Amino acid sequence: MTLTLYLVRHAPTAPNAERRYPRADEDAPLSPTGRAVAAGLRLPSHALALTSPSLRARQTAELAGFPDAVSTSALCEAQFGVMGGRTWAELEAQFGDAPRGWIDALGEPTSETGPPGARRAMNFMPGFNAG
Repeated sequence: MTLTLYLVRHAPTAPNAERRYPRADEDAPLSPTGRAVAAGLRLPSHALALTSPSLRARQTAELAGFPDAVSTSALCEAQFGVMGGRTWAELEAQFGDAPRGWIDALGEPTSETGPPGARRAMNFMPGFNAG
């Protein structure tokens, strides 16, 4: 049996429109645009829907037709370290060229982006099977 996996990022929030990295303590709801985007998603109605515990992810799932989506901490937002809450321009103003190096190296030293985030995702995947 073949497993088809759909990965859907949460719909837009106000911080997304501001092009800010999320803070660790931030749980922004969907913006009006995000609500419209989520309501327009067309996914198989028989699918198992898993979501992060974040409000924006749960709202996206519900508006996409999955009110009973299962929330799992394994799908939590990555932690962005000192990048959290800042725009790219703010990062460059405070840290100079360092943020470009962090992105090129796949992660700011205090963040969970890049290899640490990929490891968390890969640890989550073995729980699935096609049967």
